[in-house]
Amino acid sequence: MAEATYYGTGRRKTSVARVRLVPGQGNITINGRDLKDYFDLATLELIIKQPLELTGTTSAYDVIANVQGLLMNYPEYKQGSVGIGGKLYRQGLIKMNEFVTLCARDKTPIIWLQDTTGIDVGDDAEKAELLGLGQSLIYSIENSKLPSLEVTLRKASAAAHYVLGGPQGNNTNVFSIGTGACEYYVMPGETAANAMYSRKLVKAKKAGEPLQPIIDKMNAMIQMYTDKSRPKYCTKQGMVDEIVDLTDLRPYIQAFTEAYYQNAQAICPMHQMLAPRSTREFINYGK
Repeated sequence: MAEATYYGTGRRKTSVARVRLVPGQGNITINGRDLKDYFDLATLELIIKQPLELTGTTSAYDVIANVQGLLMNYPEYKQGSVGIGGKLYRQGLIKMNEFVTLCARDKTPIIWLQDTTGIDVGDDAEKAELLGLGQSLIYSIENSKLPSLEVTLRKASAAAHYVLGGPQGNNTNVFSIGTGACEYYVMPGETAANAMYSRKLVKAKKAGEPLQPIIDKMNAMIQMYTDKSRPKYCTKQGMVDEIVDLTDLRPYIQAFTEAYYQNAQAICPMHQMLAPRSTREFINYGK
């Protein structure tokens, strides 16, 4: 009889923890590191083990956790900073640039999976030449002459969307797919509202003027950004070619790669629509 394995996902703000409980001897690893090495406080270790001790399974299961979100002392160009998962930093842009170059060398088609909140900004980011690295990545994608399929799993934000194979940033994009959870925007509505009205709020407060009219405008802007970033609107505007169920992504990816390897020149112009036709034929084959 197969032994049970349990899976769970926890989210808080920008952090995501994926946890597996597998039959074992009570070992706990986080991002490949032992619990005692990852947390140096005995109190944290005690809190983590409480559910296992309560259920009497301390020595019955191993806990394997993959935590993403806050990256301590990262990026390297910001002293004592904390990085956020999903944002593009210097090392990530360099790595992707090298990846595209290798794919071009080996004539391997590229599939981009996006869930990004954008490229890092600010004085430190500019000194680290992130804008130039983003431009370099777009240049590498364009000159690779490789067809690419772009899949937005959740968030696609501004320049990060362009450099990660988005159709607005290059001519090699064959097809862009989104899921029901995807969001496309230059920036979140809250960020835009703060940028537009935060100083006006401060001035109004100092002058003793009512704040509610400004707050109403901020809420209206946030709602507008929300409405214009959702799948239905973005599909109508051509920001994404098709919204598909998450469970249907595999046939699209398979059809894309099979079509490419049948004829390396078959998929190249943007919106050729070969991929969706091939996908539908693949799904309906044998019915």
